[in-house]
Amino acid sequence: MNAIVLGAMAGAIGALLGGGLAWAIERIAGKNLAWTRWLPLAGGMVALTVWRMVPNDPYVQALAALYGLPSVAALKAHYPADYALLKQAVMGVDEAADVVEAQNAIRPVITRVIARQMPKASPDNTYDVMQLLADQLTVLRRVDPAVCVSMARSGTSDRDMGRIMPVELQQRDVEVMGRLLTQTATEPEPPARRLREEELVAFTVRTLERLGPENAVPTLDLVMNQPSNPTARDNELLCDYYIASFATILELPAPVAGVRGRLFFATR
Repeated sequence: MNAIVLGAMAGAIGALLGGGLAWAIERIAGKNLAWTRWLPLAGGMVALTVWRMVPNDPYVQALAALYGLPSVAALKAHYPADYALLKQAVMGVDEAADVVEAQNAIRPVITRVIARQMPKASPDNTYDVMQLLADQLTVLRRVDPAVCVSMARSGTSDRDMGRIMPVELQQRDVEVMGRLLTQTATEPEPPARRLREEELVAFTVRTLERLGPENAVPTLDLVMNQPSNPTARDNELLCDYYIASFATILELPAPVAGVRGRLFFATR
């Protein structure tokens, strides 16, 4: 980034937030903040529905549940290789596994497809995904910030998402992902460009501003370093940052937010 631009930006931020962030923001230049860490959460509700342990034959129940989900119907229609992997994952879950183990085994199959297809999403579908993720993370923040961070980072958790997520959000998840998978297979958008460095810095600044001056610098440090064993407070700050990141885009008019969101997800 142009040193003059960065210096002016840091000065403006410092005047606004008391100087601490002006020092910290210089560390963003050239760094990969890995925005797509949050995609493992998207589409995860498929895993809630396809596996409900019952006596006798849980596999039959799980496979039967697959066919009624919009996201899985789109997978079957347009992504036969991925659909075969999903069926294989369902059949590969040990019959003695509990619901959480089954969810964590199945979820990555769907989320890999979604992560691969997101760059081809339309602005409308991108907006819907961002709103869904923001709402899901907000629910997890209230339940346990550590679960919010775990799901946002890896798409796995030691908690049963089916008992945490409201039914309305579970239904929205499979519907939103069904539309996304259908659109990106039949009418894919050209891949969006990455955010330019100055855009990335400006976006990060606006997001950190939402967290208040006392939280901005420690949150930036956490986002950039991604500690392997975050404290309870770390998890609160990280989860708040993930939610604020989406809010920064979603506050724009929907058509604009969808376009900006495409750049957001393209910035890996």
